[in-house]
Amino acid sequence: MKKILLGTTALVAATAVSAGAAKADMSVSGWSTFGLGFGTVEAGGTGVDAGTGNLDVYENGEIYFNGSTELDNGMTVSWDVQLETENGNGNFIDENYFTIGGDFGTVIIGQENLPNYKMHYTGGMWVGNSGLSSNGYTQFSGSPGGISYFHSGFMNDTAPVGNDADMVSYYTPRMSGFQLGVGWMPDSDQNDAGHTSAGDLSDTFEDTLSIGANYTTDMDGTSIAVSAGYTSSDVQNAGNASSSVEVETHQVGVQVGMGGFTFGASYMEQIDDTNARTGGDTENILLGVTYATGPHTIGLSGIWSEAEETTAIAADTEGQAIMIAHDYSLGGGVSLSSSVTFIDIDDEVAGAANDSDGLVGMVMLNAGF
Repeated sequence: MKKILLGTTALVAATAVSAGAAKADMSVSGWSTFGLGFGTVEAGGTGVDAGTGNLDVYENGEIYFNGSTELDNGMTVSWDVQLETENGNGNFIDENYFTIGGDFGTVIIGQENLPNYKMHYTGGMWVGNSGLSSNGYTQFSGSPGGISYFHSGFMNDTAPVGNDADMVSYYTPRMSGFQLGVGWMPDSDQNDAGHTSAGDLSDTFEDTLSIGANYTTDMDGTSIAVSAGYTSSDVQNAGNASSSVEVETHQVGVQVGMGGFTFGASYMEQIDDTNARTGGDTENILLGVTYATGPHTIGLSGIWSEAEETTAIAADTEGQAIMIAHDYSLGGGVSLSSSVTFIDIDDEVAGAANDSDGLVGMVMLNAGF
């Protein structure tokens, strides 16, 4: 009975406090994708399918819980909680962070992407929910060379330094089209375990410094967007408590829009990457173009990548991929996307069975709410 009375008293007190304060505005939004995909990627010319199956169902989605309020001093405070809908991911929270904004700029603290990621303009143009930077392709392409294609720095122009981990970042106000962002991430583990010690045997990026900058302008109907990014991290290697190396990434990107066309180009290099996903230096070049007319958007993108001495084999790995995609808007936030991606992975080992080539096709029904 005493516990019940204490709980009731606390509830009444909390209600009394909240009743005297203005409530924040809340909203729910998100997106969902379901579709079919197939992969015919074969490893080493052996005829062995590298994917998890020639035909499979693909699904992905997130639910966003957003809140915002304005303080008495004029600053705004908002927060974002994102719930993954994939059962395979255990229905975990993807991102969870506060945003504080004012005349001074914007501060973000919590589990969110770093400035070099958020401010980047990619050359791998997205069409609907199809894009070369999507690791959803791995479900159908497999990873016969020990590399997760389109992810973790290989065949991707976004730095894999622990996105959605605890971090703090600051963004200046946009002035004359220019904006700068600086962020720090103590540890890439997506939990509250704190700053990883030197004896931690997990693969983590530690003490990551992230810098991003971009510039946007419109000139006589032509839009131009340019970005640059940099990260520096200490990487603790799994299984080797005494091994820690510095990893740097450099990114540049540009997108130009004219009429219904948008052209993109981007480059990323990752220096001394020796974590357990890829090894050695990595370079990526992405080029793409999209054309939008009425409810239709079509696009062509390509990526050329090279990674030195991957963890699977002691040799360089080269990868190329070309994606052709189409998106048709059905109205009401619903669209139908389709794409075909041609993949070619070559490992520089004589007679290696890690080489792979083939194609991946996907048809997806997308809904945003």
